[in-house]
Amino acid sequence: MHPYISNLKKILDRTGITCVYPSFLMEIECYDDYFSNHSLLTELGPHANGVFQTVINDQHNHRLFSLEWDINRILRDLDSTSIQAAKVPIDDERLFCDESKVYHNTVQSYVRTHSINPILLVWLEFTKRYHIIDGNHRYVACKLRGQETVDAIILPARFHLKYMLSDESRMRYKIFHNLATMGGGIYVGQRQIDDSNYIYPITGNRIELGILKRYLCLFLLWINNARKLSVEG
Repeated sequence: MHPYISNLKKILDRTGITCVYPSFLMEIECYDDYFSNHSLLTELGPHANGVFQTVINDQHNHRLFSLEWDINRILRDLDSTSIQAAKVPIDDERLFCDESKVYHNTVQSYVRTHSINPILLVWLEFTKRYHIIDGNHRYVACKLRGQETVDAIILPARFHLKYMLSDESRMRYKIFHNLATMGGGIYVGQRQIDDSNYIYPITGNRIELGILKRYLCLFLLWINNARKLSVEG
């Protein structure tokens, strides 16, 4: 069993959270099968124009896998949605720009442009960051212009998942999102969570993250940490 999954099972058992969400264990036990039978940790082939790839690294900065979106389709369909652009602080530490693919000449052309289109962001729970999937050059240009904010469209998961390049990419997102959520995200009671989209069960089980259950999980985690501190003290 993958070490991360094995460790997560121990945490869920030790804290008693599996009593609140018994579906969690059944859900994560199936992930090893996906790792061994599907191309979840391998790269896809060459990418066409209009496709953006973000690379996910582990804690040692080693490449784990990538996620890919069809940007042309997203831009084509955005106008028919109610998703609006917002002002995002340009120095927000959670905002990730892959500057390895940013070219100076392109940035300078945007610096001289009077109006810049909004950038596209997606939130990845397993990196705890907003990733720019369209507009890295525009973001860097706004920084060079000394702007305090950048116009950005934050794409909800229920929207951007439809525009991923492959089923493998969608499965990577769902599995690592679920692992990150079950390993910590459900304990954050202050954050507004869209319950219907927050967990993506691979097994077909219905997993509901109601507000009362989340606070119960927070309480169980607090009890577990208090017990650990008393033993260590």
